[in-house]
Amino acid sequence: QSSFVALFVVTFGVALLVRGRPASLLAASRSSLAWKAVAGILVGVATWARWYALSLTTVVVVLSLALLSVPTVLLLAPIVAGRHLERITVPVVIGSAFVVGGSLVLIAQGVNR
Repeated sequence: QSSFVALFVVTFGVALLVRGRPASLLAASRSSLAWKAVAGILVGVATWARWYALSLTTVVVVLSLALLSVPTVLLLAPIVAGRHLERITVPVVIGSAFVVGGSLVLIAQGVNR
């Protein structure tokens, strides 16, 4: 697993170098860097928690719980980011319902096999 992480870090570093324009951390404010660091830590913890959950139970249970993120984001995004940035429209709600519904169909098919 550590070799995978090292490979990812090297690949990401090469991608940044090949990108063509320099990435300057000095241009970003301390506040934005702090938020990005916290977000990165939370993503890492969430990824670890998902893998840990998969070691404890079936994929069906983990996927079902992961589906809770879709309605959670729909409800919290306008509150956290502001309604002027995150507009929840009817097509967004319908698309989200299709994502959740399609995943539930796949889960049901897996359970019935």
